[in-house]
Amino acid sequence: MSYYNFMVFLLFFSLSSCSSSQTNSPIIKGPSKTVSFDGYWYNSKAEISSYRLEQARYGEIHEGTATLIFVTEPFNSSKQVKSNNAMSPNVVSALKLNQTRKFTTGIYPYSTLTSTFTPVDISAPTSSLKVTNSVQEWCGQVFTQLNKKNAKYDIQSFSYFESEGDSKKTISSALLEDEILNLIRINPKGLPSGEIECIPSLVYVNFAHQDLRAYSASAEIEDTTIDGIALTEYKVQYKQLNRVLKIYFGKQFPFKIYGWEEEYSSYNGKSLKTKAIIENTELIDYWNKNSLADSIYYQKLFDF
Repeated sequence: MSYYNFMVFLLFFSLSSCSSSQTNSPIIKGPSKTVSFDGYWYNSKAEISSYRLEQARYGEIHEGTATLIFVTEPFNSSKQVKSNNAMSPNVVSALKLNQTRKFTTGIYPYSTLTSTFTPVDISAPTSSLKVTNSVQEWCGQVFTQLNKKNAKYDIQSFSYFESEGDSKKTISSALLEDEILNLIRINPKGLPSGEIECIPSLVYVNFAHQDLRAYSASAEIEDTTIDGIALTEYKVQYKQLNRVLKIYFGKQFPFKIYGWEEEYSSYNGKSLKTKAIIENTELIDYWNKNSLADSIYYQKLFDF
């Protein structure tokens, strides 16, 4: 056993585990990271932030909540699943983002969950290996999964809509809108700017019933101020889709996501703006907080 693998073995099993998912792993391939990066992202905790959500849907704005859950974990790049074997040669360290939205339209609720797995490399942006998305509401549910294979994304999609149905296809790799938040947290200096090709978020594609593929877009980074706080804004504009996305994040590490805006013609040509504004943040091993007494942590996050 090599020294590297021996150290990986020790570090992997020195961390606590949970029944549903292994906790953070210090397995890293590639250039060394800064101490501050290690100390924040490899501390056996997840960063959970709650957001006040104003979601555009059916020509109106609906109040709700959004959540961003960032955590590092060992990821099998070959099988593209969370790894249970630290000794596997295909294991990389991935920053996982679980993004949720919950809101109600009239009588019935919506719930979305998008999971994005991006290899950690602070020296250069690295394409995400996997993205999954599900949307549930009283009419039915939709599920989509992207898996990177070489320079392509294999896509599987399942929908209760006859026009969409169950499908499989392959598209060329491009920047994923769903990976932008991860790239910001890893190293925002690697964000692309200028004229780019970008695959819109799976939530947008499902809500707007658009074709899942790369679209021409323009991206720019600039300084901004919100409520007296100096932030950085990353804007992506899709001309063909008549859609603009703006993400606001901190100027210093750990580059916390303060919120985002998304504007497009969402219903009968009416242009509306979705907004999410940060409320609370917790660094916590949430997988160990599953008793009735632990509901206090949920209340802390969503007490607004």
